[in-house]
Amino acid sequence: MTTHRATDNAATDRHPFLSATEVGQQLGLGKSRVYALAAEGLLPTVRLGRRIWFPRRGLEALADAAIERAEERIAGSAHLMH
Repeated sequence: MTTHRATDNAATDRHPFLSATEVGQQLGLGKSRVYALAAEGLLPTVRLGRRIWFPRRGLEALADAAIERAEERIAGSAHLMH
């Protein structure tokens, strides 16, 4: 049974879009909060018909940018301490 679950997760990981529920699970947020952040333009979205999807690549780019900004702040703080 565990093998089947791992296979399901692997198949899901290759899907280019995530649902609001999946994004919420990854970020520790409720689905309504995910939609609210999307409405504010803070999360990338793609509308296909009436559904709103969250592109995996866009979310990964957003995370990468946040990590880069944090690293720059840390490097700047270390520079000020020396």
